[in-house]
Amino acid sequence: MNKSLYIVIGVLAVIVLVWIFKSPVPLTGAPPGLESTLATSTKFAVVQGTVLTLVSTSTNCSSRVITAGTNPISLTFSNMQGDRLTGFVGHWQAASTTVSYDGEIYGCGLIRVRGETGASFITISQFN
Repeated sequence: MNKSLYIVIGVLAVIVLVWIFKSPVPLTGAPPGLESTLATSTKFAVVQGTVLTLVSTSTNCSSRVITAGTNPISLTFSNMQGDRLTGFVGHWQAASTTVSYDGEIYGCGLIRVRGETGASFITISQFN
């Protein structure tokens, strides 16, 4: 009886330890309630079919808010050498929309922007 009790306790201990150390860690941004302030806000002209590379002045940000103008745009958030933004590769953002891109998920490095259907202006605001 004592031997089987020790086996049951051991198995339960292993299950609990596996559950504790193998729980998935979700991707998250800043915890709720923390203050975020506007660091920079810049307006850029984007031309259809032309890739514009924007260099960030900061490597740590809480988010970047991008407002597309009258035409849709494609975006990449990458510092990789040779990363190319084409009509088929990139994150698409609809015309006349504002999207907040979390710094913890999308990073705070380079942004490449490509105009999809015509020339327009975009506004990029960075929050720290």
